[in-house]
Amino acid sequence: MHQVLDLGINLLHANQHQADHNREHFDAWGVTCLNLMSAPGAGKTSLLEKTVAALADSLRLAVIEGDMTTQLDAERLRRYGIPVIAINTGRACHLDAAMVAGGLRQLEALLDPQQLDLLLVENVGNLVCPAEFEVGEHA
Repeated sequence: MHQVLDLGINLLHANQHQADHNREHFDAWGVTCLNLMSAPGAGKTSLLEKTVAALADSLRLAVIEGDMTTQLDAERLRRYGIPVIAINTGRACHLDAAMVAGGLRQLEALLDPQQLDLLLVENVGNLVCPAEFEVGEHA
């Protein structure tokens, strides 16, 4: 006898639950969160450097910097005097909501998040993976 089992597993459900929880924190803190993603080498970090330089005098900013193995981009952004939390994903091609939640805990250890206006997340360079994994961002 052949039987088909419908497990009804949504692989993204746990991530979405955490993303919703992250979003609740952002909203409670009054912080707008933007998730920046594009292909490797497209200029995400360069864009963030210019954005931070242009906005640092008028907005209170922080960055969660995703990278597979290094902290080089985080170090580039720290030169602007803003809080930068580096998250290394190892072999993962994206940041997920749980990783960002860990970054938020690190950020809370540095400052009161309600003091921020804008949180920028630089996702790991990949156009396939991160698009499916929300992190709680507003855009």
